[in-house]
Amino acid sequence: MKEVLEKILNAEAEAQKAILLAQRKASEIVKKAKSESVEIKTDIVSKAEDQGRQRRKEAQKKFSSLREESIAEITSEIKSLAGEWEKSIPGFAEEIFHKVINPEAGNEPVK
Repeated sequence: MKEVLEKILNAEAEAQKAILLAQRKASEIVKKAKSESVEIKTDIVSKAEDQGRQRRKEAQKKFSSLREESIAEITSEIKSLAGEWEKSIPGFAEEIFHKVINPEAGNEPVK
């Protein structure tokens, strides 16, 4: 009977050791998983920040390009209008001159 009791106690002690070993291993696995998840999260955040910066640069570049195109278009229009106005200035000046010089002529320029 004593032998049976010792076997049972030894088996219980072995089971306790196995349980403690399993708990340690599980704890190590959980600790490693947490560490890896932090690394993965850090990597994902870093990649997302990089992508965000890249998209921002692309958007700024596109905006600058559109702005430059708009400025060029407006500048071209202004130059065109200024050219037209410059061409019409001699005609206006001549008309005003003739009105001042010859007011009785019915305000028509002399040709």
